[in-house]
Amino acid sequence: MNTEEIIKDAAFKLFEEGRFENITVQDILDEAHVGRTTFYKYFRDKYELMAAYYNARMAETINAATGLSFRDYVKATYRQLDNSRQYLNNVKDTVGQNSFWDVVSEYTYNYHKNRLLENKRVTDLTERDELHLEFLVAGVIALVKNYLSKPIGEADIESYVAVVCSMFPEELQ
Repeated sequence: MNTEEIIKDAAFKLFEEGRFENITVQDILDEAHVGRTTFYKYFRDKYELMAAYYNARMAETINAATGLSFRDYVKATYRQLDNSRQYLNNVKDTVGQNSFWDVVSEYTYNYHKNRLLENKRVTDLTERDELHLEFLVAGVIALVKNYLSKPIGEADIESYVAVVCSMFPEELQ
């Protein structure tokens, strides 16, 4: 395992164990057994690692859902939310420019933008498409926040999947 992966693993472990705002770069350095210079060679700050964790989990979900229907992809995403619940509860209250919800919004927007460009076989989106995507992302964020506010098992994944599927136009499914 290379140094960058060691730092990521250490940070991911800490993010799952404690509140994000209470974890310092020094905590990550201590867990990874690396120096500050080494850390900054790979990462700007702990927020970048928070984004890397989320992106890695979503990449796993997308890879596992390859070839599945849009409905099954959405269901897999909600299962990933359950599997990452401890991490999500530890990072969801971050605020400011690098907030967790900024990370989720950016990831969700870019993922669906790329799907739309691919499905339409174009290189640029229309202004209408961009506005539509922004609206969809805001809706997805609201649904995820609502889902995470409920204890595991209380929220009916199928009802959330149905809402998401009804929100997304055919060219994004």
